[in-house]
Amino acid sequence: MVEKIRESYQKHSRNVSAVSDISALAAEPLRRDGSAEIRCVLLCDSEVERKCVFDAMLKALTDGQSRIGAATVVQHHWEQPNVECAADECKLCVNMAPGLAYASSSSSSPPFSGSRAAATSAASPPHEGYFRFALNGTVFRLMLLSKDRQNLLKIYSFDFLLVGMQVTNGVQGLVDQAIWEFEWKRLNRHSKKAVAPILLLGYFRDILKLGSGDTTLKRALEESRQEVKKIGRAHQAIPRFCDFVTGSSTQLEGLFGDVDRLYRQPGFVLQHCAYVNNQAHFFRIAENPNLSEEDMLYRCERTGDNPIMIAAKLRHKDLVSAVLRSPKFLSADGGDMLRNVVHARNSTGQTLLAMVALQGEDTHMGSRLTGGGIYY
Repeated sequence: MVEKIRESYQKHSRNVSAVSDISALAAEPLRRDGSAEIRCVLLCDSEVERKCVFDAMLKALTDGQSRIGAATVVQHHWEQPNVECAADECKLCVNMAPGLAYASSSSSSPPFSGSRAAATSAASPPHEGYFRFALNGTVFRLMLLSKDRQNLLKIYSFDFLLVGMQVTNGVQGLVDQAIWEFEWKRLNRHSKKAVAPILLLGYFRDILKLGSGDTTLKRALEESRQEVKKIGRAHQAIPRFCDFVTGSSTQLEGLFGDVDRLYRQPGFVLQHCAYVNNQAHFFRIAENPNLSEEDMLYRCERTGDNPIMIAAKLRHKDLVSAVLRSPKFLSADGGDMLRNVVHARNSTGQTLLAMVALQGEDTHMGSRLTGGGIYY
């Protein structure tokens, strides 16, 4: 038997597929296409819950109480560009089980209009496909997936990954985080394909989840919102909360308004990465050669703090130290940027150096600022 001989250039060859880690970690462009549709995927804990959230999301998107408009349910393949549905002859529609209807992708038509199989009644909408809607001139796509189908994230393209957590006990402000307890490692791998860290979407959709006891709806929602913030910080995810019971689409307007800013403003991504100490996404943005000084000094609307100031205030020392040691600041053009970062002032006149000094001189970032030749 003749043994096959491999040439030297073949010894370390590797195929790069659409689902490999290499392709998932490819560098994202810093400046986004302004006309592109922003793609979001919301993970739910089960198929039953996905259908319930689908109905709640549909009701909220079409209540007409916000600037969200042209909301439709599209039954086309997720990866295809948006085109008018050709009804019975449409080749872009997904294959569905008999009896389920196909909705038109036309933005001028109401949800669930158009048919390919049988007409769908308003009382029994389909639970397949994805939402497509517009907000402030930006078009969004939102697809809901159950947790057991998250492997599809390997082959689907998306810009933002949202993880849904339902309020399970309003008395104690608890959400169903135990369901995701062993999933975060996989979720973090999926999130590397996204523009920003995972968005943790806590939501309240069932009044029966309030439980028994002396409590009010307002108090239950506030406690649940605080719990989502705590879980978000623990898993380096951006926390958000929606009330699908008494709330309106203005909550979704705020949520997707933030998503739009995360998509288009690198400084806004850095700010939220600093809040949750997400170093992986922070440095994907910070080490981009096209990052500007304006992005690095992006100011918080409330305090005027830039992302590094936020990290310093929250004592995320490793993140601050890594930023100050970044090769970007050690290059020939980086000195001025570093000087401006160190001496930038927030709304109360504080600088990064002052914030570090208030926390004590024994911190790693304090020695980096004063003892490492960085202080000017």
